Amino acid sequence: MPRHYSSKWLTRKRGTSRQRGKRFVVRPRRNIKVASVLNRQQTLIEYPKTQKYSEKELEDKVWNLVRQYSGKANLKTSVLVAYDKHGKRLADVRYASEEVSYIHINKQHLKELYEVEPELADKFLEYAIAHEIAHVKQKEEWGMDTMRYGPKIMKEIDADKRANEYLGKTRQQTEAEYLEIEKKYRAKYGPPPEPPVDPNAPRKRISGKTMARIIAYENMKGKVVVSDRSLVKEGKPDFLPKKIKSVGIIEFDQQGRPIPQSHRYVSREQLAEYYLVP
Repeated sequence: MPRHYSSKWLTRKRGTSRQRGKRFVVRPRRNIKVASVLNRQQTLIEYPKTQKYSEKELEDKVWNLVRQYSGKANLKTSVLVAYDKHGKRLADVRYASEEVSYIHINKQHLKELYEVEPELADKFLEYAIAHEIAHVKQKEEWGMDTMRYGPKIMKEIDADKRANEYLGKTRQQTEAEYLEIEKKYRAKYGPPPEPPVDPNAPRKRISGKTMARIIAYENMKGKVVVSDRSLVKEGKPDFLPKKIKSVGIIEFDQQGRPIPQSHRYVSREQLAEYYLVP
């Protein structure tokens, strides 16, 4: 026999003078059995066994990694951790001030990754934290203005390089691990990811020249300065100050997507071979 649930009325005792004394109905929750997520044709033996972590255990993992890589990066400023339910990325850094940065973690995304495969999720989380710590190190070295207004592709290339140094891995190793966990995650929770940009793809050309963007400068003293894109005049390489020795550029595929592997430094004379875009 099904169990019947009855509602009951209560009188409000808190709130404003108009709210107090009003009656409202309370309906008890029903104990509904959750349907199994297993495919009917799949047995329990075939179903992949994944280790379950509590929220506290996942938070401890994150905090321990933040402390570990803050030490490896020799940070002089504070890094705090915040959790939210939104955002496309697992981790993202935000700068509260010159002295304080926050690494925001998408807790729902974190839980889902560990449900897919905990071992790969450990590696992915470790890289994500190391990458965001690298951005904090950039802020300490380059300043807040560069982190807010400098070209994103330059900051990402540098952060990837630093993160791999902290991890003691090569870029090829971290990319392979990322693609593996991303493929399994998308198979369960969403559409397959877009294929990465082919580093050997044909370059986009404008007016007979390869399209490129300046993302950094190297002065006569060998110091690298992140480019301010507002200083770049489209198609014209002759605006550079005399103190600049060489420039770091990045090229684009025919769909207009930047190719990170194309990043390199060229001389002032070689810039004439490129069509520059801001």
